[in-house]
Amino acid sequence: GAPAVAELRRLLESEEPTNVRAEAIMALGRIGGPSEPSVKDLIDLLADGDDRLRREAIVALGLIGDAARKPLLVAAHSNAELARAGAIEALGKVGVSNPGDVDIIITSTNDEKSLVRAAAIASLSKINLPDDKRKKILVESLADSEPSVRLAVVNALADDRKLLLSIERELVELLTADDDGVAWHAAFLLQRTGHDAATVLLEVATEDDARVGQLGRALSLIGSLITPELFAAMGHPNPRVRRTAAFALGEIRPIQADTATLLASGLDDEDPTVQLACLEAIGRLGSNGRGTLAAVRFKLDHHSAQMRTAAIDVVSRIAMRDSNLMEDLIKMAGDHDLSVQCRAIEA
Repeated sequence: GAPAVAELRRLLESEEPTNVRAEAIMALGRIGGPSEPSVKDLIDLLADGDDRLRREAIVALGLIGDAARKPLLVAAHSNAELARAGAIEALGKVGVSNPGDVDIIITSTNDEKSLVRAAAIASLSKINLPDDKRKKILVESLADSEPSVRLAVVNALADDRKLLLSIERELVELLTADDDGVAWHAAFLLQRTGHDAATVLLEVATEDDARVGQLGRALSLIGSLITPELFAAMGHPNPRVRRTAAFALGEIRPIQADTATLLASGLDDEDPTVQLACLEAIGRLGSNGRGTLAAVRFKLDHHSAQMRTAAIDVVSRIAMRDSNLMEDLIKMAGDHDLSVQCRAIEA
């Protein structure tokens, strides 16, 4: 308790080993309010180059609570990026309700430094803010060019299904954003809304600027409960939808009984890109795709070098113990295309 604060403060000196200083910081946080004399010491550590000490100082200041609020508000205006970001994040842990204090956090979501913006987003969910204003800031920040800021948004939204459903339209619009990272984070958040997101993601797959791989990955995260929708999508008239469904089926675990058979049928699709997507998906099934071996072997004679290369990979994955595998690979090592030869030799 309080009698230990003075000695713990002494242990914060830079001459002490990092682990000792970190434990002292944690202890001061656990003591809470009586650690008020250490607030200035801890705020100084917000700009420390050691990330562990800095993170522990943020947590400790949050645990000390209201006694740290005013000094943190001052530090939130620091010229030092690390100190400013740490103060903003710690304020969220302390909790602020005064409109002026809340504005500091809101304003920081537009800070020139991404570290500060990410800290402000992390604190946003801990302050009293109307839902419409919170949503607007989060959606705008989800389009941020910095991954750390977008990840802070993902952390803020991932488990709030109600809020996610309220911004579904905005998430759908971001699925075709120019930035791959923005599009992926939007897809990830959309799948968190559950089963109904499958329909939305498959609809977006029809658009020329949609990213099939990202949509398929997001669909796979929803899980096996959407397998019927994916099976149906394998018959969709748009090849982009069929490719998206094939990608997801190759990723979903546990693997459903008819998945391999359905993907094997896709190897005869009229669209070569769908054939390739099905082939790659079968490869991701591993030994569970062994029943498709005959259909996959047929692709070793395909006119496309890309298809033959993919077939080598898939045969190697699903039939490691097959007695004819070595014969297949030796044959492909004599292919007229150098890239196919190399892949066969590597396999």
